[in-house]
Amino acid sequence: MDIDSFRWMFLVLAALQLITLIPVMRRLRGTEPTARAGARLDLLDSLSGMTLLSGIGLGNIVVMCAGLALLTATIAAKAVRWNRARARARSGS
Repeated sequence: MDIDSFRWMFLVLAALQLITLIPVMRRLRGTEPTARAGARLDLLDSLSGMTLLSGIGLGNIVVMCAGLALLTATIAAKAVRWNRARARARSGS
């Protein structure tokens, strides 16, 4: 496989990443506030992953680094949210 076929694979993966937005958008329209907060983080996770894969596929270092930075921040925010929920569950028990 040459380099162009790898780039096409990353671009196809970025396009498939758009499919993950469908359930997230449904959860954003929900009435429960905790589900919407989690859906916002999932939306940012999906979009940053798509940006990262697009940057790799297009060979654009700036877009790839921006996607990587967004993905890192999103994962950190999810970890903080998970740790807070876990601490609340421990103190409530």
